[in-house]
Amino acid sequence: MTLNFDIVAIVIIILSIGFGYGRGFYKQLKITLSILAPFVVIVFAQDVIFSFINGLGLVDPIVIIIAKILGYFTSVTADDAKYLLVYFVLFISIALVIHLLVGFFAPSKMKNVTTFKSKASKFIGAGLGLVRGVCLALIVLFLMKEIAIIDFTTPITGVLVHIAAPIIGDITL
Repeated sequence: MTLNFDIVAIVIIILSIGFGYGRGFYKQLKITLSILAPFVVIVFAQDVIFSFINGLGLVDPIVIIIAKILGYFTSVTADDAKYLLVYFVLFISIALVIHLLVGFFAPSKMKNVTTFKSKASKFIGAGLGLVRGVCLALIVLFLMKEIAIIDFTTPITGVLVHIAAPIIGDITL
């Protein structure tokens, strides 16, 4: 039996839009950039990052251990585990930098308590929530493909696969 990932993706995207609307522009900007920035870094600096990682002797044994552990539950390969490890490290480091940088420009905590978010802030937050939802759906799809049989021909899943192709290659394999 195949999993219709469209339902999962719709739930993730709708919840992300709702949370983005509730958070407003500044809070949602930090969260969206923290998730989107590692994808952008991987797209533009993938060759440099992986040549650096392949030069380090410490990374390959860690990746093999992770792949063996995940191999008990899924069909994760060493390349998949390396990709997950790189994304995780980039996610943590970039998220810290973005939270610090955006925190300098955000309104003070006292102002947030005494004022309400404007409609424009909420709608821009919802738009950023849409971007965050698509990124989260891609991450979940990448992880779910290893533990479930997914129908990649459904409309939303097909669009997600098309979006992911330049970033992480063909994920239908």
